[in-house]
Order: sequence, then C-alpha cells, then structure tokens
Amino acid sequence: MKKLLLAAAIAAFSSVQLKAQCAYTCSNYAVSEITYSLFPTTGINPVSSFSPSADDGTVTVSMGFNFDFYCNTYSQVNICTNGFIQLNYGQAIDFGSPPSSHPAQNFPSSSLPNGLIALNMNDFDASAGGAITYTTIGTAPNRMFIVTYDNVPIWYDAVSNVPPSPVYNTGQIVLYETSNIIEIYSGSIGQSPYNGTQGIENTSGTLGATVPGRNNAMWSSGQKGYRFAPYTASPPSAIAGPTNICAGSQVVYNISPSSGATSYNWNTPGNGWTGSANLTAFTATAGVSGNLQVTASYTCGTSLPTTLAITTIAAPTVAVSADPLILCSGNTVTITPSGAASYSLEPGGYTGTGSFVITPGTSTGYTLTGTNASNCLSINSATSFITVHETPTITVSSGTICSGQTFSINAAGADSYVYSNGFAVVNPTTGIYSYSVVGTATNGCLGSEVVSSLTVSALPAVGLTANKTNICKNETAVITATGASTYLLLNDQSTTAANTVTPSATTAYTVMGTSEEGCSKTANITINVDLCLGIAGPGAAEKNNVVVYPNPSNGEFNLDVKQDMQIKIYDLQGKVVYKETLPQGSHVVNMNAASAGQYLLKATAGEKAQHVILIKE
Repeated sequence: MKKLLLAAAIAAFSSVQLKAQCAYTCSNYAVSEITYSLFPTTGINPVSSFSPSADDGTVTVSMGFNFDFYCNTYSQVNICTNGFIQLNYGQAIDFGSPPSSHPAQNFPSSSLPNGLIALNMNDFDASAGGAITYTTIGTAPNRMFIVTYDNVPIWYDAVSNVPPSPVYNTGQIVLYETSNIIEIYSGSIGQSPYNGTQGIENTSGTLGATVPGRNNAMWSSGQKGYRFAPYTASPPSAIAGPTNICAGSQVVYNISPSSGATSYNWNTPGNGWTGSANLTAFTATAGVSGNLQVTASYTCGTSLPTTLAITTIAAPTVAVSADPLILCSGNTVTITPSGAASYSLEPGGYTGTGSFVITPGTSTGYTLTGTNASNCLSINSATSFITVHETPTITVSSGTICSGQTFSINAAGADSYVYSNGFAVVNPTTGIYSYSVVGTATNGCLGSEVVSSLTVSALPAVGLTANKTNICKNETAVITATGASTYLLLNDQSTTAANTVTPSATTAYTVMGTSEEGCSKTANITINVDLCLGIAGPGAAEKNNVVVYPNPSNGEFNLDVKQDMQIKIYDLQGKVVYKETLPQGSHVVNMNAASAGQYLLKATAGEKAQHVILIKE
C-alpha cells in the first residue's frame, strides 16, 4: 500500500484528557509529565541482601500483586542497586569480574539486561551511603509497589577522583495494580560523569519508552514526575465517501473529529492516488482499487487505522483518427473516435457515440474525451489536427455584345482556370451563350464551377435611301434611314430618320443606326450635284436629251428635244413657272414675262430626268 502522509493538525482537541483519547493496551506506553509528589520512603531496606554487593547487586522481591508489563504478567521484580528494577527476573545481571557497574543502555536495546524500569540506569553505590527501600501500599485492586532510592551516591573512585565529589540520587519507581501504570519521580538527580537512562524496556529489548533527553545521555533533574501509561489510541470514525468510483475522478472522503486527536494520517490504496487533507476531509484523485485508511494521532500515540474498501472502475483511454487530415474549406472531414462508449469533441461542442462529420472553416486541433458505460471520464484526451486550405471563390463577368465583337470572361479569385469553351476571350455569332469556369489555387483547392452568361445581339439592317440622288446645285433631296431604332447622320449629327439636304456639290452621306440592344451599323448614299448650266448653242453633247440655247437669254430659250419629254421650269422658291410636254424636235420657250434671275429646267422622260439652270438676263 502506498502511503500518502496527509497530517492535519487539530489543536482544538489537544486539551482532552488521556482517558478520552486512548484505551488500554499492553504493547504501547504513552509518556507524559505529571506533578511531582513522592510517596512515603519507609519500607524494607534490602541492602544486606544485595548480591554480590551493595555496590553492584540485585535482590528479588515480591510485589504483592500481579503486574502486567509489555503483555507479560509478573509478581516479582529484581531491584538493582544501579538505579533500576528488572521484571525479567529470570535473566541474570552480569556485573562482571571483578564486580562492576553495568553501563547505561539505549532503550530499547537487545543488550542484556532487558525488562527494565529505570529511575537512572547508572553506576550507583549504595555501599557508600543512602538507602534503597521497597514497599507495597493500598488495598486490592488498587495497590502500589514502590521502590525508593534515597540519596544514593554515584560510585566514587578516591584514587582517580571520579567524580571529584559525590553525586547523589533521590527518586521513586511506582507500579500500579490493575491499571498497570508506571510512574517515575526524580526528587534530585545530580549531574553524573556517566551517561544515564530514565525509562522502560520490554523483556526482549525490542520495545521501549524514555523521558525525552534521558536515553543513555548525561542529564540531571530536579523534582519531576513522568507517567508511562499503557494505551491503545481510539481509531477515527467510519470513513464517509463513495466506494465505487472512476479511476482518475475527484472525490472527497470525510471522518468525524476524534476527541483529543492532534492529527490524522491517510493511507491511500496505492498507485495513481494523489490528494491532500484538510482536518478531517481528504480530497483525492482516485487510482487503483484497494483500502483507504486513516489513523488518528493523540498525545498518547497513534491509533489503529479505520479502513474503507474502494473499488475503482478503470477509466477509458480514447483515440481519434481523421480522414482527411488536409482539406479545402467548405469540405467535410470525418473524425472517428474509439476507446469509449460516448464522446465529446471540442471545439464545437460535438457529442455522440460514433463518428463526427464536420466542416471546419480554418485549421483546427480537435480534442476528444470519452466516457465508458459507467460514465467514467477518459484518463486522457486525444487530439487530431485538421489542416484547412482556403478554397478559392471564383468570379466571372457576364454581359451583352453585338455580333462581330469579342468578349472577355474575366475570371478572378484563383491562380489558374479552365474554360468550358477552352478560351477566356470569345467571339460568337448572334445568340445566348453560357460558359462554365473552374479555378484552382496554388494550394491545390478547386473552386466551385461558375457560369458566365453572354448575349450576342445582331447588328441592325441599316439602310439609307434618297428621293433623288442627282440634283442641280441648290436643289434639295430627302435622305431616309431605316432598319434601326435610333439614327445619327454623321455629316451634320442629325438624329432624325429623314433629313432634307441641299448639297452644293456631290456629297456622300453616312448614317449610323443603333438597335434597341445598342448595336450599331452604318449605311451610305451619294447625292450627285450638277451645276445644270446647259449648252450655249446647237451641237451640244450627244449625251443630253434636251439642249437649251442660248443660255443666258433675254427671255426666249430654244430647246432641242431628242424624245418626248415633260418640261418644268422652277423659280428658286420651287414654284413651277412653266410646264409643258414637248414632242421630239425643236421648240421655243418664251420667258419674257419672268423676272430676271436663275431658274431650274427639269426635262423628264420616263424615269430619267435632266436638269438645266436657266439664266434670264
């Protein structure tokens, strides 16, 4: 049994008398100081009966009653001249040859003699003076046997002058019937040049008790009294506390205070037990099964133990494994415990009887504890560290483009990417498209698939027409844009679909049409401008269907018409001042009534028209 000394002093009970603390036993003696009080010194003086001499000698006498000493009963004692009595009277005391004093001994000692009660085991010399008497007084069962050494000197060597002057010893040894108490009174013990012992020793020399400072030592004493009382210290009360506990658990055991106890000593069942005591409470961590014991200490000695049998239930030993140990954020890990019936996993407060499937956000060490079927907590904790790499969050761009344009998917959030179409830049035809993208970080974690949506809108079918594409200078034409939602005439930044133009020279017009989706396309048209000055006389170029001459004229213009044609003449305000259909041939047009100025002649044959500027002077 492993002993864990946990002494708790209890001074509050130290004033209780011995009889309240201890019970009689024959194998232990409590030594306590008592009031000095010599009994009468009268009695039988056996000086003449000492053998071999009154210097070093013994005599066997009867006590007159039975006396128990260290578990043996005696009715006779040997009184020795050298300051002690012997209850092992069958054991001879060898005083040597020539006779000499037996030296003082340590009590206990296997050296002869044994079974001693000593006032002062020393080299007394009763032949040099003083008296040694014995007597029995009182009535049964409370009689007392008294041995008195009265002023007996230490042996004196006149030659060597040791000691230089006599040293005298006075005192008594008192044995009590029934209680078997021994009292030793020192009336006056002088300082001897030799060691002396005051105390008791059993007949085998294995047990003994002495007055402090007087065991085979040089000492002296005035009037002092000491009692040697056989006892058994009362054991503590029953130990209160659980008898079936989990190994490694914390538990408290208690006893009731014992009257007169000065301290308590706790003995644990053995390995694995630790704890501390506070007065009558023992707070412990349980180890192996066995007996928990506690003894009480009194001024008279230590009690027999009080015992409590304890059965400890082995605590489980847990282990943990995790799969995988390294993962990307957002994924799960399975933590598998073993060794117990139920488990607790931290951080997170997970509890259960089987595996734990968790999704850690960051790298974390998970600690597992467990309990068995008896609800005993595991003696250990198991830890598994999970490394979490960050999973990339992928972003891509979506949008709308016009046919013929390119589009960049613009993936971000990872370090490398895989595109479903194989390219980060696309140039699709008109339609709606979805492109999936996955990205991988340098830590190897693959991000979730994301989709880029793209709408490709068709270009508008922009057209540009004119009510006439050949005009004379200062004549107007109307150009009209079609096929879009909005328009911009780039020549003059007009935003209307139809525009009236008066070019002074042949001009190319460009219009930009934009659809509702924002796609744009341009269209072009050229307005040809002729000065329309006509021909000065006959013989004009064969390409003209009408020849006007003279031009300028005072009022009459000759027209040679190569085919039937409608002739219209306009003033500068666009008012028709002359209209006639002329057959093929030569004709005269009279404009004498018209004001001087410029006029426009338009000759039309079918879909073909010819313009000539007329100048009337």
